Amino acid sequence: MARRDRGTLEASVLAILSASPTPMASRDVLAELDAQGMTLALTTVITALQRLTQKGVVNRLPGPTSRLWLFEAAQTPSERAVTSMTSALADAPDREAVLMQFTGSLDDDDLSILRKALGK
Repeated sequence: MARRDRGTLEASVLAILSASPTPMASRDVLAELDAQGMTLALTTVITALQRLTQKGVVNRLPGPTSRLWLFEAAQTPSERAVTSMTSALADAPDREAVLMQFTGSLDDDDLSILRKALGK
């Protein structure tokens, strides 16, 4: 069996949870992964959900029974992107250089959105 690239399963699980309007049980996540062609054991999905919960990107909620847990994304995809961007900026030794390079890599549409956000 071929190995998945590192982080692929967690990214897939997070995408499924982000797209769901309601929290999901691990078996529901497994069914979605199966529909995407990822044949996995339930224990593998549970492990991925536990790791994502430990990282703080997934919330674990009590389900309708004492033995069932439900899972939801802790942030929207936009919120995750903001967290990632601000974290990367905070870690940069030269914030100005990072911001200059970042804005220099944006296309005209993104620059227009950024200008609008800045009120210019």
